[in-house]
Amino acid sequence: MSELDQLDIFKSDVDRAKKILKDHGYKVRDPKKKYITPVSKLISYFYQRLSFIKGIDYYSKREGKDRSIAKELLSRFLEEGCPQESVLDRAFEVINYLILNEDKVGIRFPITDMSVLGQGNMKWVTDKTIMLITLEKEARFEMDRNRLSKELEKKTYRVDYESKLEELNEILRRKSNCSKKEEG
Repeated sequence: MSELDQLDIFKSDVDRAKKILKDHGYKVRDPKKKYITPVSKLISYFYQRLSFIKGIDYYSKREGKDRSIAKELLSRFLEEGCPQESVLDRAFEVINYLILNEDKVGIRFPITDMSVLGQGNMKWVTDKTIMLITLEKEARFEMDRNRLSKELEKKTYRVDYESKLEELNEILRRKSNCSKKEEG
C-alpha cells in the first residue's frame, strides 16, 4: 500500500470518527489553526533577546499588557510611514538597540518587561532609541561615503599617474627612435 493510500485511510478514519461523535450528539469542529501574528513574534523576540543578552530567563508576565504595547509600537511605525512589510524589522531593530544600549538611551532602571516600549509615559524611550539609531546610521553612512570618496580619489590619481607614465614612455620611445635615426 502506498503512502498516499495510507493517508487516505487515516483521513477516512477521521471522517468516520467525526460522524460517530456527531451521531452521538457531540459537536465536532476542526482544530483551530494557530497563526503567529506580528504581535506574537514581537513579544517573543523581546523576551528571547532580553534573556539572551542579560543571561536570565525573562518571560511575559502580563500577556495582555504586552500585546497592547506591541500593537501600539507596530501601529506607531505604520503611522510614521514605515512600509507594512518592514514594520516588524523596524521594531526588532529598536528592541535590539534598546536592550544593548540601555545606558546610551538613559534608562535608570533595569529592563525586565515590555512596558519600557509603551507609547504612553515611556514614549520618550522609543523616541530616543530611534534618534540614536538614526544618528549612528548617519555616522556610518558618512564614514562609508568618506572612505569611498578617498578610494575613488586614489583610483583617479592612479589613472592620471598611469596615463602620464604612458605619455612619458611614448615621448622616450620617440626620442630614442629619433636618436637612432640621427645616428644611422
